[in-house]
Amino acid sequence: MEFDILPLYYSFIGVYFCAALLLGLSLCFGLYRTENKSRVTPPMRLAGITLLLDLIPVSMHLVHRAYFPHSQVFEYLFPFTDLLISSMFILAGISLLSAKYPSAKAYAAVLISALAVYVVFVVTGSTVLFSVLTVVWIAIMFIFIVRDVKRYNKVLFFHYANVESHRSTWFAYIMVWAFAIYPIYKLCELSIGYSEHLYIVYSIAIVVLYSVLARKVYAQTYDTNQVIQSLHAFDEASQSEDRPSDAVVHSADDYFSAEQKRKMKDSLTRMMESEKLYRNSQLCVDDLVQRLGTNASYFYYFMRDVVGSSFFDYVNNYRVNEAKDMLLKGEKIEYISESVGYGTANTFRRAFKKATGLTPSEWRQSQEE
Repeated sequence: MEFDILPLYYSFIGVYFCAALLLGLSLCFGLYRTENKSRVTPPMRLAGITLLLDLIPVSMHLVHRAYFPHSQVFEYLFPFTDLLISSMFILAGISLLSAKYPSAKAYAAVLISALAVYVVFVVTGSTVLFSVLTVVWIAIMFIFIVRDVKRYNKVLFFHYANVESHRSTWFAYIMVWAFAIYPIYKLCELSIGYSEHLYIVYSIAIVVLYSVLARKVYAQTYDTNQVIQSLHAFDEASQSEDRPSDAVVHSADDYFSAEQKRKMKDSLTRMMESEKLYRNSQLCVDDLVQRLGTNASYFYYFMRDVVGSSFFDYVNNYRVNEAKDMLLKGEKIEYISESVGYGTANTFRRAFKKATGLTPSEWRQSQEE
């Protein structure tokens, strides 16, 4: 007895349509938020638009199957909507990493390149060529995304003492997954032809992907969004490359007198050595600036020009030094990692090896010899 896929197919489409509609509207307008409800961040809005756009091909599939099963028009509409949604997904990702709307250049690069792929498809009519070009286009976009991921991870060191929970490694995995799904789907479609079974599997993968992205977008609150924007602005101001020769280069001297710098440095040292704030695994710049009588933007310049290191490296130095003392006393790795502020043993091992060139166990063994 052959299993009838149609009831499952239509049920899935209905559930997906309702879920995507609600989630898309929620992201676009900031619904169901418990804090900063009216403050919709750029990543939220672009992710919401992407989800709402994804309802177009879902509706087209229903219309195509129910009313126009032999129409050739849909063969040109489906690739267009696929490229449009993929473009918006990429732009939402760029926005999530920069905490603001993508630049005009980014919009132009993504949308015009996608349009070029579609024009080639319309002119040639070759589905195989379209699939190949789409894979190439996706690979190029992935390179740009990886560049933004690296830059995002870099700026975190200015603000957070523990960057592991804020790093965008998860985003790289999402992008790999996202950029792999569509080529695999197209290759399968070329091999076996269109089928409801294949489309349901593909749609489920997309639903899971968008759900993960939406969760991360929601997690990036308005306040976090503001922090990331200021970090990027500071990083851009600190770069010597691609800066006009007449541009104003700011330093700590522009914001603090010699006496203020001395007092701030003494206060910061006291917080670390006497109060041992570095033991707080969630420590960030916001925890210090009010007590130091400054703001985050000025503090970044203070750390760079007066202390001579990033906030992460400065705190990590205290943590590693205390960890060394505890290692010599024979304490367990897990206990040390929690005591000095790393939170997890794996984070501690990575940070310790980066600072000393040895793992904690190797360092302890070297001291015992």
